[in-house]
Amino acid sequence: MHNAQCTIAHYDMRFLKPIDESILQEVAERFQRVITVENGVRTGGLGSAVLEWMNDHGYHPEVIRLGMPDTDFVEHGSVSELQKIVGLDKESIIKAIKKI
Repeated sequence: MHNAQCTIAHYDMRFLKPIDESILQEVAERFQRVITVENGVRTGGLGSAVLEWMNDHGYHPEVIRLGMPDTDFVEHGSVSELQKIVGLDKESIIKAIKKI
């Protein structure tokens, strides 16, 4: 069952390395659900680093990683078209937030 009210926060993890452990600590203590959004490949990216850090520090939130699929083929199109195709457009992010 979902609460009628929920807390949503946005954190800017500008750098993957060194990862900002103070932000991750705050997120781990405040949230049971986390969505990472990155303008790059999901595999080995920010979402993976967040999962590793959380696991290594005894936290186990539900983590949804949004990002580019790890494929050899990249479609051609405008940035907005490509974001929609890979689920990084505004509507896809809103849908992911509503899902969890």
